[in-house]
Amino acid sequence: MLFHHNGGRAKLGLATALALVAGLAGATSATAAPGDNVTNARKCLRGGWQSLQTSTGRPFGGPISCVIYALRGGIFGVVVSPPPPPPGGGTL
Repeated sequence: MLFHHNGGRAKLGLATALALVAGLAGATSATAAPGDNVTNARKCLRGGWQSLQTSTGRPFGGPISCVIYALRGGIFGVVVSPPPPPPGGGTL
């Protein structure tokens, strides 16, 4: 199933998105996404979308929105990781 209707909203299945990324990676036609877009889309998988954001700083709501953004040529913004906890796990 390509789309799942839930509460009036259609959602692209994660398996379909993975197949799309895999298919585009091997595509050679002129209409295929550039290789860099596919490489960026792969960064969204396996939880990677949680540490990425758009070039304007907007976080992604899930892996599908991240994959679509990357395949359309979106550029990921710089994500600053939070500082590590202090030694001993205590709070300041």
